[in-house]
Amino acid sequence: MAHLARMLRRGGQCYIEDLCQRAPFAPSDLPDVRHTLFGLTLTSITDYVRDLHEVGFTEITASDLSEDWATFCGARLAAWQADRPRHVRVHGEPIYTRLDTFYTVVLRLFDSGSLGGVRLVARVG
Repeated sequence: MAHLARMLRRGGQCYIEDLCQRAPFAPSDLPDVRHTLFGLTLTSITDYVRDLHEVGFTEITASDLSEDWATFCGARLAAWQADRPRHVRVHGEPIYTRLDTFYTVVLRLFDSGSLGGVRLVARVG
């Protein structure tokens, strides 16, 4: 965040959309977080806001996008699985399987309440 703040002129704004942690992950979910989402850590919305504020951002607006993103992920998984023959033909079985696993894991973590989505808009003071 400090690097981002240094890159912007005073009064400049940043826009961030990212996955975030809404609640602690169950120990059984941590391998999926690390190896499917490739997240060593996921930041909570509160920590994002604090981190932005600590390096000089002001007028910070945080929006929880979790419900919308979970709905989108559910629809994306259903569409992906419904068109399996086409995806396997175009991308091959290994890629289809990897993406099916990714979509399934993301939706499960959203449904658990641990994974979320956030939009942050902030101005450098």
